[in-house]
Amino acid sequence: MSSLYIIGSIQTIFLSLLILTKKKLKLSDFFLTFFILLMGGRLLFIYFGELDLYNTYPQIIVMEFVYWPLFGPLLFLYISAITSHNQKFRWIYLIHFLPALIVFVAFSGYIIESGHLHFRDYQHRGLLFQIGIYTWFYTTHVYFILCIIKLHWYRRRIKNYFSYKKSVDLKWLTMLTYGFGIFLFYSLFFIMTKGYINIEMPDFIDHLTWLIMVVYIFGIGFYGYKQKGVFSNIDASAVDGMDMDKGLKTNLVTKPPVKGKTTTQYAKSRLNESESKAILEKLLKNMKEEKSYMDSELDIRILSETLNTSSHKLSQVINTNLNKNFFEFINEYRVGEAKLLLKNPQYDQEKIMTIAYDCGFSSKSSFFSVFKKFTSLTPTRYKSKHLSN
Repeated sequence: MSSLYIIGSIQTIFLSLLILTKKKLKLSDFFLTFFILLMGGRLLFIYFGELDLYNTYPQIIVMEFVYWPLFGPLLFLYISAITSHNQKFRWIYLIHFLPALIVFVAFSGYIIESGHLHFRDYQHRGLLFQIGIYTWFYTTHVYFILCIIKLHWYRRRIKNYFSYKKSVDLKWLTMLTYGFGIFLFYSLFFIMTKGYINIEMPDFIDHLTWLIMVVYIFGIGFYGYKQKGVFSNIDASAVDGMDMDKGLKTNLVTKPPVKGKTTTQYAKSRLNESESKAILEKLLKNMKEEKSYMDSELDIRILSETLNTSSHKLSQVINTNLNKNFFEFINEYRVGEAKLLLKNPQYDQEKIMTIAYDCGFSSKSSFFSVFKKFTSLTPTRYKSKHLSN
């Protein structure tokens, strides 16, 4: 099974080179590359353990110092970058590398002075060293929780800018994050069983886990290579202040906005009441006459350009004046159009999904879930109920 770890390590190098040779590199690509290489380093570390090199060269543990406090922060930074309009490096990102620096400073005595001393035999364990231990062990677990929070905020955030979920819901990001969570659970489980309960697990379980990790690395490399920035085509002004990197502020509407009042998100907006009213009138006229909602790829940038306004102002008008987000607003019109066609006898022989696509929906799952949300009925049930009357 030792060859499995080498294959996995070589795979990380190949995937990293593949990502770095993309025509248009983004900041998220660099974070993903670093994350993949760390996983390759982890497999290499396990390979050295299989060869019993750790007992001969205990300094190999420095590899453990490197990857473990960086895993979580890099995953968080990748998710932040891929779900942000800003693909430029920010100096504030360096804060996320602070735990790794603390670990290196805390363990510097061992790294410099220990020679061939095994890590567990190192005696100079002062307060700084203990801080390093806790930072090393818990950093990635804390960041895993932050990643879950980040994804939750993102799911709410996209509804302000997109009328569809396909290609922007990033389900694979959820798989990436929870897949990593399984890896963390596995690590914690084996630490508890071997270090505290002293239970020896069968070797095949250990090897199977690392085989899954090799497959996991291939998966994130493949999907990460194809993934583009979600907000790359949306006005930067429309998403300014929306990033969790800026302090997890209450920049998304956590409570339904009251009509005519400014929410926290738009507290600094220069949009006055008369301009807001004019945009609202153009918006409603567009929905009635031009029916832009029939475009399955409609996003707030496209609609704002049609109305000759900015994405930020349009988002504010929909949120504060209509008490809805962009996704709800557009899909309510689509459902209304679908309802008219479903109960029209002239469309009795038309397939339900043909009607859905004609009304602007891009997938069956989205159509059925949105339709049921607004009507409490499935499209099939709604059709049979009204055509039977």
